[in-house]
Amino acid sequence: MKKSEREQFTRMRARELAGSGEYQNWHGIEAALRRGGFAVPDDRLFRDQLDLACQRATGKSAYGEEFSTPPRDRPK
Repeated sequence: MKKSEREQFTRMRARELAGSGEYQNWHGIEAALRRGGFAVPDDRLFRDQLDLACQRATGKSAYGEEFSTPPRDRPK
């Protein structure tokens, strides 16, 4: 597998795992990927996106603090 294909696969798989509701944050996803010989890319923005996807999937904060989804209708 080429380097670009490997990174694309890793990002896709990490997003799938984040959306599964089985992981609280990117650290758990990292452990799961490493067992398969992969790793979460060293990209802070991507890791933040994974944390947010985990929060949405689980309804819990990625790091144990209170979590709530932002309101859809914000005052102007």
